[in-house]
Amino acid sequence: MVHMKGISAMIATVLLIAFTVAVGGILSVWFTSFTRTSTANVENASTDVTKCSGTYIDVTTVTNTSIIVANRGSQTINTVVCTSGNGSSWGLGSLSSGGMNATIGWNATGAGGIYAAGFGTIISCSGKCLTIGVTGSCKSGDSCWKI
Repeated sequence: MVHMKGISAMIATVLLIAFTVAVGGILSVWFTSFTRTSTANVENASTDVTKCSGTYIDVTTVTNTSIIVANRGSQTINTVVCTSGNGSSWGLGSLSSGGMNATIGWNATGAGGIYAAGFGTIISCSGKCLTIGVTGSCKSGDSCWKI
């Protein structure tokens, strides 16, 4: 009869405890790193929200020949795009801060007078203030709609 020798109960217990401590240490390092990264991301996002507070695209006037938009905040709005209700769109690039106006030329009575007839009667603009999305619009019936 062959007798097999195994590790003693004491050594098995020590190895099990050492393995548990090692896994706990690895998880602790990962969790600390994850928490720091998450905290920094939230801090940056809340800073952007604070800086962009009050910054929005104001579609001030829509006429038969032009759309006038302004930035009503203290931060520049980047990658501004305006879209009409029928899907036509115009890229403006950036809108500087401080109420600066930008004018887009368009023909509202073209294509069979669809805007004059009430089809697609909205202009929506969107852009980015730092990392925060900002928007603005004007639709038929609003005081900005002069068609």
